[in-house]
Amino acid sequence: MSDSEIWRIVDIPPVVSSTEGKDVTITAKIAGPSEGPQPTATWIKGKFSELKKSARLALGINEEKQEAFLTIKKAKIFDEGKYTLKLKTGDQEVQTTIQVNVGKQEVSKPATEAAGDADSFKKRMRRYMKSANKAIAGDQGDVWMELTKASPKDYAEIAFNHGITDLRGMLKRLAAVKKKKKDGEKDDKASIFL
Repeated sequence: MSDSEIWRIVDIPPVVSSTEGKDVTITAKIAGPSEGPQPTATWIKGKFSELKKSARLALGINEEKQEAFLTIKKAKIFDEGKYTLKLKTGDQEVQTTIQVNVGKQEVSKPATEAAGDADSFKKRMRRYMKSANKAIAGDQGDVWMELTKASPKDYAEIAFNHGITDLRGMLKRLAAVKKKKKDGEKDDKASIFL
């Protein structure tokens, strides 16, 4: 038999790459006699796992285009590996192997954009913290006046509103301020009677 009388695989990519979640299609150009039986295409994953048509897999031969094809819908990482195409006509068989690579789907922004976002976020945080520290330093007297007039149940809310995180330290200072204020009032009353 001459080469024109048998079916053969003419062109197929050695490697097909895709990302997770996208369809992967392998097409192999085949050629053979214009008359006679059509070949059957068998796809094998790895060494032994013969693939069958399913909801995720479409496979077969397109006679018009003279192509054997395998489509993996919404590819997963475990679809990666070696695939073998076997063309069989009667007692004759030809085969070839293709590597399919499936990479992880990129969810985040590219590294350069993400780094830029992180840097700008850090700058905004520094500016905010500086302005908040200035406001806290400028409002310290107001905070203590507000606390001396407020009821104890409102202390936590006032501390939160003014950015005070050490509630225990604030209460100690508040007790000292109240004590000083009471001592100051006693001195004022005593000086009135003198």
